[in-house]
Amino acid sequence: MELEKYYFENSKSLLHALPENEIEAIITDYKNGVKVLDIEKKYGLVKLNSFFKQLPFKLSDEVCEYCNIPIYIKVKRIGSRVSEFKLCIKCQHDNSGDCNCEQCANKMKIKNEERTRNLQILWNIHYVEHYNLNYTLNDLSIYDEIHLVLLFQSYSKVTNLLNFFNFRQNRFQLHRISGEYYSIINNFIDRKILIPDIYYFDSYGAIYSSNRSLPTIESLKINWILNINKSPGVLFTLSELITIIKERSYTLEDKKALWKEIYYSEVKKYIDFQSKKYLKISIDDQIIEQIVDQLLPAFPISKAYALIYYTINSSIRYTLDYSANERKVNSYFRNRMFEHILKYQDHKNLRDYNRPTQIELNYFNQYVLKNILKQENTYFYISRDKILGGNESEVKPLIL
Repeated sequence: MELEKYYFENSKSLLHALPENEIEAIITDYKNGVKVLDIEKKYGLVKLNSFFKQLPFKLSDEVCEYCNIPIYIKVKRIGSRVSEFKLCIKCQHDNSGDCNCEQCANKMKIKNEERTRNLQILWNIHYVEHYNLNYTLNDLSIYDEIHLVLLFQSYSKVTNLLNFFNFRQNRFQLHRISGEYYSIINNFIDRKILIPDIYYFDSYGAIYSSNRSLPTIESLKINWILNINKSPGVLFTLSELITIIKERSYTLEDKKALWKEIYYSEVKKYIDFQSKKYLKISIDDQIIEQIVDQLLPAFPISKAYALIYYTINSSIRYTLDYSANERKVNSYFRNRMFEHILKYQDHKNLRDYNRPTQIELNYFNQYVLKNILKQENTYFYISRDKILGGNESEVKPLIL
């Protein structure tokens, strides 16, 4: 096949109609650093928007590695790091590391397939050594399931992978959800329910060393997958498991346990908020648990807040009158709280209090209230019986 001396990538180039000697002279001037304006003036060219694009490729003695025919070479662009632009007009091979011609694409495909096979062999050995715990769905608690759904919604930017790159230690607490989930994610990683994906090995650019410690939440360039067996030797994908969790049913006992978790969280936050603000102390968690056990069956959270507020006021007076230490104030708070519970057990003259704006509902509680208990707008002011619906039949959650 006879090839022309010049190949114009831009078929509408104004240089196309010029004689070969002028084209050669223009290329030489450009190569020698003559200003574009001077070249245009010298050869009577109208001002061009992109002069370099008007320049043609020139036939060379170099041959294409695939087609074995001469290739075209274009002069180096002024200011470019690329020395020359090369092109085979038959197969479009451009001799660059980013070439997308059919031959280069096939070579890259074969290379990637070989790399994946090698990674898989390496990963299988590593998995058996460190992660082969044979977890199944039965090993997940209700709390695990809900946390996995929330992590999926917050950190799965790529299907079936969790990305915790924002948890580098020096960047922690960039957003509120980080603080809420940091310990949860660490727990999943420590239990090896979340494990690095196969490309963990590539993230270090070297073959895995048995001396290297296992990755953590703060490890860079790592995506995480589930380590829950779907069948022997096959793991659930994250999206598969999330679908199962969202479609599962919850018994009355499940809902009771989850409501108690929410109730305790709400009461503890309010007691902590009030006691630290007005009493300058912390109420012991054990005392809070005892109080919740008494409040939960009989009082909506709104009325529980009222009782807590009354008790805080009494405790302030007790502290001022007796200069009591923290231990005595804790004891007084507990006893006074029980007195108020008994006094207002029929709810007569007991107001509903609202949640202070400083106390926020965490993401776990939001999910449970909306998707499982289905009381996201009313839960704060209604009794446990109404929360649970008084029905022991299973109820399917909505999808968040």
